[in-house]
Amino acid sequence: MTTTSLIKLFETVGIPVVAAAAAGYALWWLIKWITNNLKGELADQHEASLKNVDELRNELDEEIRDTRELLSKHIKDLNVIIIRLVDRIRVLEINFIEHDETVRALYGLKRADRKKPRHELVEELKEQIKDAGKINGD
Repeated sequence: MTTTSLIKLFETVGIPVVAAAAAGYALWWLIKWITNNLKGELADQHEASLKNVDELRNELDEEIRDTRELLSKHIKDLNVIIIRLVDRIRVLEINFIEHDETVRALYGLKRADRKKPRHELVEELKEQIKDAGKINGD
């Protein structure tokens, strides 16, 4: 644009319209500049957030793995302890029954009717199931 055409524009349109157009252009340029800068900053922050999330996820996965290994070790130890305790209880039960029978025999008392322990009943039932399939004792 030449200066004469610019002066002619001022004369025909008026100073307020030209000032409004210039202000509109300046506002458009300002919004464009802000959005471009903001968009870049938001993209950078988004990438940084994604990296942080990935790092935290990896740390959590590692923590979960370590916790599972530790728990599985403790569970194995507890299983051994439980098996040993059950064996000790069975031995104590057998000793109690033997002592009871000895005392009853010593004093001539009637033999006690005892319920069989669950593991003995299970073994008996397994034997009966095996025998049930046989014909005439064969």
